[in-house]
Amino acid sequence: VRYLPRVIPQSDPAWATLLNSTQNTLDTLYPPYVIVPATGPASDDTQPRAECRVRAYPYSVYGGLRPYTDLRNDYQTFLTSIGSSLDTYFAGAGGSSSPWFSGFVPQYNFYGCCNDPDGNWRFDDNICQPFRSARDAAESFLERLDFLRGDRIAYVTFDRRAYIVDPDGAGIQSPMIETERNLVTGSAATSRRGAWETLRDVIGVRAEPSFYTDGDPTTDADNDGYWDGFRNAGGRVTWTDLNNTPIGNLLDNPVAGNCPFQMAFMDLFYSTATVSPFGGPRTTTLLEDISTVPNWFLSTLPPAQQPANRKTKSYEFHASCAGTNIGGGLQAGSAALYQFGRREGAVWIMVMLSDGAAGASNVMARTNATGNLVLAQAANPYYVNASGFYEPQPGEYGGFGLCPYGTETSPTRLITASRFPRCGDARAETRNFCGDFQGNPDLRPINATPNCNADLYDVDDYARDWADWIGLANLPGSATGSGTGRVGDQQLPTIFSIAFGLTYNLPPATSGCSGVDDCLRMGNIEDALGEELLRYIADVGDNFRIDDDYQQRIMGTRLPNPVTADPTDPNYGVRGPCEMPLSAPGVPPRGQYAPLTPEADCGNYFNAPDGAGLQDVFNQIAARMFTRLSQ
Repeated sequence: VRYLPRVIPQSDPAWATLLNSTQNTLDTLYPPYVIVPATGPASDDTQPRAECRVRAYPYSVYGGLRPYTDLRNDYQTFLTSIGSSLDTYFAGAGGSSSPWFSGFVPQYNFYGCCNDPDGNWRFDDNICQPFRSARDAAESFLERLDFLRGDRIAYVTFDRRAYIVDPDGAGIQSPMIETERNLVTGSAATSRRGAWETLRDVIGVRAEPSFYTDGDPTTDADNDGYWDGFRNAGGRVTWTDLNNTPIGNLLDNPVAGNCPFQMAFMDLFYSTATVSPFGGPRTTTLLEDISTVPNWFLSTLPPAQQPANRKTKSYEFHASCAGTNIGGGLQAGSAALYQFGRREGAVWIMVMLSDGAAGASNVMARTNATGNLVLAQAANPYYVNASGFYEPQPGEYGGFGLCPYGTETSPTRLITASRFPRCGDARAETRNFCGDFQGNPDLRPINATPNCNADLYDVDDYARDWADWIGLANLPGSATGSGTGRVGDQQLPTIFSIAFGLTYNLPPATSGCSGVDDCLRMGNIEDALGEELLRYIADVGDNFRIDDDYQQRIMGTRLPNPVTADPTDPNYGVRGPCEMPLSAPGVPPRGQYAPLTPEADCGNYFNAPDGAGLQDVFNQIAARMFTRLSQ
């Protein structure tokens, strides 16, 4: 069943009614179209609860929101059946449209609905795809572990931020889960939540504290390990709160694609500012305008274009909206092992599963004075409000993580591009460094470190730095021991990486590239960046060193075996498993970029295009884990 939201043009006076209405009245005012399948069980015709049918997305009236392909096809099928068309439906009689939404979006694509269809704040009925098939495969992987003989597992979820899942919240249980299934003894002190139930109940799409809360964030009431609210402007709202709040007053609208700065980004007419016809005075701390776009960029534009570009090209807007924080995920996984993993007689193993390239990073400090804002932000009032959540300040950089502007002569994609990656570059072989500091990447002061290329240092560079810090043996300058977050070289984790749902299914680029593989990568930027980053992580994690010849050359003295551009340099060692063999025709010499063909497994890296493929990958990893343990 598909519920097709009705489109209300911006010129329609009904917008005043819409933005002052609540979800409880929205279905009555503008009932959604419904496509009912001609065949199938009667249960297929059951409508989802009201919150998960349609919800207004005020930002879409300003910038437009393109329907997803499958929804567009549903529109086309339905409209054809009633003698209408996409153009007529989206733009009115005689109009022409791409099409774009203009105020309503389908709620079925909202993570809160597909994570939890029945609304009881447990994700066991999750229907989000392809996430559900990935979770099903992970459940079967748990059966390969031997909890009775000492195997333990911890989960890390990452999106804007990374989160080490604590099975019982403020309870006594460690995030390193000790049992496959719930162990209930009658005593809270000895009962344990199992790995299987934790995976089913709390692991979902965007299931981390940027989007969900466990109890009131200011009082920690009901902090029991289960999500029970949505994050909203630093606070917490429930479905009841959302249903009873005028849609125009919702700051973090519960719809797919919404970001913290959407309301600040909107034109005054559609915002909840003082003179807005749809709301009273604003009492929030969101910015009314964005002011951190470089002057060297704005000065090149006519005055009439500067206000819009100040918003669409702003660091705040795109960095606060970023996701897939792979570097943060690695950091949290390392912290889980370092803080809760056994040291004696244990083998540490990490499995990194992602569906895309790095798009975000943890908060980054500008100077040594601020320290690690992720771990100590409550002590830093310049960056944090009374509730402990970051509030942006005009003119600063780093509070939402990395998303560099570049320079006037070399601007980044934040300025030059309109699609992913906005906080990184489009070529996987590019590597920038932030000074000679070799320590914990989150403690790196991006403005105070000598030789830091902060104008270009981005989220992909950050993720690779975290892989180095976690897994490289004999990393120069990497002190180990208490307080560093890094154990000695004898206890480094073996890392496997999996690209899930990665398929190069778009036509290859036809310009600016050479060869089929390179053109495929340029035509599928996110897949290519994600694959090469995960291959890098796997290269670090298979033997605690970097074997890729190209990466060794650009790392230089940052490695214990620095190499030169001379292809005969013996320090290169064995060629990396994710590089083209030197014996293959046309392969560049050592030190040049020569990645293996797209979608090919190599070393500790696996490509799983779907759930069945992921099941096979988990089986292979389990077999390798057994071999690693037996050694």
